[in-house]
Amino acid sequence: MQAWAEEIASGVDVLIGNGGMTTLRIGGGTMNVANLGQFALGSQSTTSTGVVELVAGGVLKTSRQIKAGPGVGSIVFAGGTLQSDGANSYDPWIATNIAVSLSSTENSIHPQGLDMKLGTAGIMGAGTFVVTGGGSVAFAQPSSNWNGGLALVQGDAVVSTHRALGTSAVTLGTNTLRIVAHAFLPNTINVTTQGTVWVSRGVTGYVGTVSGHQLVKEGAGDLIVDDIADGTDFSIRGGAVTATMLENMPHAPAGNPAIWVDASVAASLVTVSSNDVSRWYDRRYAGNTNGFFATNIFNRPLIVSNRLNGLPMLDFGRLGQGGGSGDNRMLQFKNYQTNIRTVFWVVGSKNGGGFLLGDSLPNGSERHFHRGSTSGTYGGVASDPIWGVAGQDKGIVRAGETWTNGVSVNGTATGLSGQYDLVTWRLSSAYDAANNTPGAVWFASCYADPGGRLNGGQELGEVLIYTNRLSDAEVRATERYLTRKWFPAYATARMSLGTVALDGGGAGFVNAYTAPVQMTTLMVNNTNVYITGTTGGTSASQTVVTASGILGPTVTAALALHHLNLDPAATLEAAFGSTGIAPVVSVTGDLNLPASARFLVTGSVRPPESALLITVGGAIAQSSGTTHWSNAGNTSYASSVVVDDVTRKVWLKTPRGSLLLLR
Repeated sequence: MQAWAEEIASGVDVLIGNGGMTTLRIGGGTMNVANLGQFALGSQSTTSTGVVELVAGGVLKTSRQIKAGPGVGSIVFAGGTLQSDGANSYDPWIATNIAVSLSSTENSIHPQGLDMKLGTAGIMGAGTFVVTGGGSVAFAQPSSNWNGGLALVQGDAVVSTHRALGTSAVTLGTNTLRIVAHAFLPNTINVTTQGTVWVSRGVTGYVGTVSGHQLVKEGAGDLIVDDIADGTDFSIRGGAVTATMLENMPHAPAGNPAIWVDASVAASLVTVSSNDVSRWYDRRYAGNTNGFFATNIFNRPLIVSNRLNGLPMLDFGRLGQGGGSGDNRMLQFKNYQTNIRTVFWVVGSKNGGGFLLGDSLPNGSERHFHRGSTSGTYGGVASDPIWGVAGQDKGIVRAGETWTNGVSVNGTATGLSGQYDLVTWRLSSAYDAANNTPGAVWFASCYADPGGRLNGGQELGEVLIYTNRLSDAEVRATERYLTRKWFPAYATARMSLGTVALDGGGAGFVNAYTAPVQMTTLMVNNTNVYITGTTGGTSASQTVVTASGILGPTVTAALALHHLNLDPAATLEAAFGSTGIAPVVSVTGDLNLPASARFLVTGSVRPPESALLITVGGAIAQSSGTTHWSNAGNTSYASSVVVDDVTRKVWLKTPRGSLLLLR
């Protein structure tokens, strides 16, 4: 049954699937179903099925509760719209026994200013839900099979369970995502302008990634973030934002590699005995011979557990130098891989590192990905250059870009560490434009010598080979993925935030991340705010304390400050512990002071006669030549702040003796 514009009067029942299988397809215009009366799918018997299909241009306008009878009911979005009548609401709007699928790219839901709840037994499909019309939509059930994403154009989303928003991106716009119960959301929260995440008091919300512009964190609950895209800003107005690696959060590299082998995926390894590997499948197609795999042709490499960050690696043993030396372990690709443009290796070089890839199509003695040899062993020593020079490498690889552990290097002059490294190679832009690319067919071999010469010498954890030249951002994202997994303490795993503003009383940023967290600017806009984590693990290029903020040890204890700027009437706290010592703020860059500022003395111990408050590595600039300091508290009235431009120190001076007040 197909319908275009239609009016269903109040009190008239809508029964779809009243015997057998029936589909109501709304293919254009608006079907307006007035309030009161049933709206039931699969209403006749257990064998009846009722389906509502909303095609592009079709609108179902109703606030009746849509539910299933004894049969089966479902709603299929194929580009259409579900809209409330703007006057009535049910809890839930779509009952929990109704399946919802999104088959089109974009589908709309219009609460029309009301707070509507989807109780559906999970949303599935690759389509996007777009919320418009104001109000809110509550997502109350897990939707692990929904990968199309949610876009809040006009209206909020409310979450009360794990995986309620599927697995793809949630675009906030200027709207709010409300987390009202503990929820694990493996989504990317994309903030196109200034969007808000509200977490209720006593609730913890876990999200995959935050990216985009400024995310406003509101509510007294905590927001825990697995990853934060470079340059993302935060305004924390309530509760805390915590950066940490979440154990159950899925991670992936950029793009779609042509080959992706991973020793940490046990199903991708075929072993003959307990740990000798005869075949290594692409991790996405484990056991599927239609996909990529590499097979031993001589001795088998060994899978060794707990090799790097608790993960296993494939050990190819000692590099052979002829005469039966070495362990003669290598793997041969299913087919020669052409058109290679970007490669990432997690590689161990305790045995020198060997050849990262091998090319079976030599040009004389030259091969793609040929190792250099300052030692004469061609990768038997880790310090041998990663790539050979003319006469060894064909030229395309050595002309490309190479990074080790996120640092750009000259691959013909730089070797490996002798431990474990992340090596990245990318085709030059000139060769990419000319479509001139290298190929390879072996892991851990130069030319597959049956006697074992130049076979082995390395351990491999993960290798990704792309047939497209990744962008700078894609290279960084893939290096970040690999570093977080294999080298979590490396600087390349760092988070680089934009401006973080501690705007609300009690607001905080918690760094529980394994690598450094960098902030371009930290704004201290309130009292009783904090930053926690390992000392110096969080750094700010510029810290600004405004008139409504206090700079004290709750902010500075875990913070590495470069430049510090105190706005007019900003407050500096001198917090004395039981030993009579106040923490010293170390500023490695410049200190900029206003014409007038305030200080606050806290603690139960009387300050000493002289207490160091700030040390400055750069210059001290006082906007009017001398800063006037006033006491913002109710203690230590005789204390004063002294700024020493020469020694670049700021002191609290408290005279000894008795203070006599006469009136």
